[in-house]
Amino acid sequence: MNSGTPNCYERIAEMRRRIGDEADVPLYFIFPNSTIKNVCVRLPVNTESLLKVSGFGKVKVKKYGDEVLKIVRQYREDKNI
Repeated sequence: MNSGTPNCYERIAEMRRRIGDEADVPLYFIFPNSTIKNVCVRLPVNTESLLKVSGFGKVKVKKYGDEVLKIVRQYREDKNI
């Protein structure tokens, strides 16, 4: 894969920006930077493992989990993880 591929953090941050713009809410209401970092460290593969990420509880998983997991899956594929 080329080095221009966005990293995990950038992909999730972009998703958060889009959601924040659409909902007209501050980005930290969606989830803070530390939560994005935690996702990128753990690279969860399913809802159960996402729930173990600090900053992701049931409400956030229900609202954003599918999209976050999709981003992580794509990142894993791109990086052969």
